[in-house]
Amino acid sequence: MKTVVTLKVFSHIIDRLRVSAADFNELEDALTIAGEIDAEDYSLSQRTFQRYIEQIESIFGIEIRYNYHIKKYEITEEDAMQTRLLENFDIFRISEIGAKMKNSLAFEEREAYGTEHIYKLKKAIEADHVCAFDYHKFTDEQAESRLVDPLFLKEFKHRWYLIANDKKDNKIKHFSLDRIVIGSLKEYPEKRMVKTFDPEAHFEHCFGITKPEEGAEVHKVEVFCSHESAKYIESLPWHSSQRKMSEGENGVLFQWKLYITQDLIHEILQHSKDMIVLKPKKLRKTVADALKNTLGQYKKISHKD
Repeated sequence: MKTVVTLKVFSHIIDRLRVSAADFNELEDALTIAGEIDAEDYSLSQRTFQRYIEQIESIFGIEIRYNYHIKKYEITEEDAMQTRLLENFDIFRISEIGAKMKNSLAFEEREAYGTEHIYKLKKAIEADHVCAFDYHKFTDEQAESRLVDPLFLKEFKHRWYLIANDKKDNKIKHFSLDRIVIGSLKEYPEKRMVKTFDPEAHFEHCFGITKPEEGAEVHKVEVFCSHESAKYIESLPWHSSQRKMSEGENGVLFQWKLYITQDLIHEILQHSKDMIVLKPKKLRKTVADALKNTLGQYKKISHKD
């Protein structure tokens, strides 16, 4: 079977199992119907199907397992990672036909966000190796060489970050992958100094990628927002601690248990038109001061008109 046809079979198998679990005969029926529509022969043996399951997991990271209780194949229970892999599979399929759909499909025009470094960093993390790279902060004129113990990769706001122990001061820091100078990333077989890292514990009370210094206080953050903003917050929760405390005619009250960080402040400011911080007072004052500063900038411009 040609590679292109095989990829189409993969696509149809995944599509069918995303609807519900299915036995081999049901999958065969789905492939027969798809083959008639695509004018392709998608017939396959049980042995070939087992090989395809392994290849689907190897290529796309999507796990298909046989459930002996219901005697059907199914995609393993979706968690955040599995959901993202399925999303990436959808994007892969779209990109394959994107050139033929310029009038009906458009991707966001943006620079690459450092994803070319992910594979090498993932390998180094799994091998407990040390990495070196040149890192160019937005605020610095020149790049600076870094030697780190790579620990974890995390995505936030369409950017990928490396969480690592910076050997310069032995502090856990985050590095945006798009600020790593292309061609500078190197992996060394030297074993990393930090042997264990629990990302769930590290980010337990964090919104985003930033974590304050040790000893920082975790706050009950409460905001009151419009019903329109509440729909967005409920569809894309800010944090696992999110709770809807009350809902009334004028809006919705949400609560989180979080550190006060710049990532959180920026997110609140983005919703400031429809959102008011109630607790803690320190955060409310920080947001209010930022809004006053912004208003002052507009007033300066108005006076010049």
